[in-house]
Amino acid sequence: MTNQPPVSRNNLLDWSWPAPSSISASSFGEILEAIRPWISRALLDDPCWERMLACTRALPADTANLFGFEYQLQHPSPAADLCIAIGLYTPLARYYVIRGKAADADAAAAAFAEVLLESERDGSFLSRVIGGAIVEYDFSTDSGPLSPGIFLACPEFLDHRNRGHTNPGVLTAALAAATARPECDTERRAVEMLFDTLPAGACIHYAGTFPGREARGVRLLVAGVEASAVPDMLERVNWPGSADAVAAAVAAFCDLTPHVTVAVDVGPDGVSPRLGLEMFQSPRLEHRFASSTEVWHRFIDRLAERDLCLPEKADGLREAARTEIVSDPASGLRVRKGIYHFKIALHGDDIQAKAYVFFTTKHPPPTVDVLRLFD
Repeated sequence: MTNQPPVSRNNLLDWSWPAPSSISASSFGEILEAIRPWISRALLDDPCWERMLACTRALPADTANLFGFEYQLQHPSPAADLCIAIGLYTPLARYYVIRGKAADADAAAAAFAEVLLESERDGSFLSRVIGGAIVEYDFSTDSGPLSPGIFLACPEFLDHRNRGHTNPGVLTAALAAATARPECDTERRAVEMLFDTLPAGACIHYAGTFPGREARGVRLLVAGVEASAVPDMLERVNWPGSADAVAAAVAAFCDLTPHVTVAVDVGPDGVSPRLGLEMFQSPRLEHRFASSTEVWHRFIDRLAERDLCLPEKADGLREAARTEIVSDPASGLRVRKGIYHFKIALHGDDIQAKAYVFFTTKHPPPTVDVLRLFD
């Protein structure tokens, strides 16, 4: 582990410190530099860290409202993806709009800027459908990140009782618009079919795509399904993978993480055999910022026992699992950090595990109000 700086750990329910505007940092890059001592080099080494800093120095300081790192736990390289939440009407949204306006008209950055602007315009259709976004940058390669993955928050589709009021095909249209790609009719029909066959109580939380990848597709994050009901849900949506593998993955961890969000990939050929099981301790967003450290330690131990996590990364995660408030006296920065969730990814016989570690300067932390995402 890295040496820790002086740290104050407050009561996790006490958010009575200065607002983020009092932080002296002028950019997100400065904030990243301040949190470096709290990130194990077994999870994120210096070369990857330097690539990340070089690409994020220009981002505004409010990027730190909510961000996190995705770690591949079986890969020997200590590298990570960087995930950033974008609230509408924020300086961060303005950054992406300005960046998009300076790009070529047919570039993905320009297309994403237009979607953000339209989502903020009062009375527009997208203002009802889109509640914010998350971008995911891949820093695991020496060449630096491709165009980021884009996930749109979908408040219109959070309530499963809203079926029939808005065609879920608009999600594929919005993602196509956000990535400067043409719409795909077979992709849209596959999304509509999946939405129509979701069980009662299930809903689409986010819809995303990865414009930097050659193969196109839409990833739907389906929430509101109890862990024990996931295999049956996948059968209903005609998922072409192994139900036994899903049942085994769920059974291995459901006593620790009974709440699962299912990441279903849909493409021109229909539902993909690639699947993600995102595992949470709590169904409520705000409670996930104070998950039990002891439960996460047991989860990490099980991953290691099943050869789903390298020993050195397990050690780094055990430290990251401690949900705590840390402070940097030099900058005035105070951050809550911890593990948000884990994901078990299945594709044929291949099983991979990923961990998602969050940082937030939002006080109090973000709530379930997706319509005003991190406002």
